[in-house]
Amino acid sequence: MDKVFAVIGLGSFGRQLCSTFIERGASVIALDNQAELIDKVKEEVTQAIRVDTTDNESLALVPFEDIQTAIVAIGENIEASILTTALLKRKGVPYILARAVSELHTQVLRQVGADEVVNLEIDEGIKIAQRLAAPDISDRFQIGSALSLVEMKAPKAIQHKQLHSLDLRNRYRISIVAIYRSTHSVDEVGNPLKEQTVLFAEPSTVLEEQDTILIVGKNEDIDKFREL
Repeated sequence: MDKVFAVIGLGSFGRQLCSTFIERGASVIALDNQAELIDKVKEEVTQAIRVDTTDNESLALVPFEDIQTAIVAIGENIEASILTTALLKRKGVPYILARAVSELHTQVLRQVGADEVVNLEIDEGIKIAQRLAAPDISDRFQIGSALSLVEMKAPKAIQHKQLHSLDLRNRYRISIVAIYRSTHSVDEVGNPLKEQTVLFAEPSTVLEEQDTILIVGKNEDIDKFREL
């Protein structure tokens, strides 16, 4: 059975979630109490249900037994997001991710049962600051407080060398998880084409100038590695 996601709240954030999940081959049940928002996604998602997710009786319309993950994407209506999260927890949804708009909102969502809370404004602000402070890093994903998964350009010091000769794990205490390699060509009418392939990091792999690498390690070790 496909993994089934419930997306509650079909504003721009919720609709983008629906589109991305569908693109990745997942099943999506979209929920909102506004008919016009349901109409916008009903042809795209697996199932679209108009329902008041703050009302326990209305939620009887939703097949919760099929849902593994629910995302409460409700924005400024803090009361609705909290009530919805609490009811989803009562319904036994295995994993609930909720959107918050403040630190207090975050705390309350966790108290009523959210397994994960994202604050788009804070998270995006952190990402922007990190990108500006470290332009060589394309993206960074925190794994707990001390570890990160980082996407970055391969430093010049490790280009044109086989990975086994670099001994990255022992010398820098980081590991390369994957390598993104771009190739450039032209089509039959001369338009430029760019293709990207994903390579697993083998001991014999030689890094090229345009390679982007995905690395994992402690934050301080990654910072030292970036200085190569």
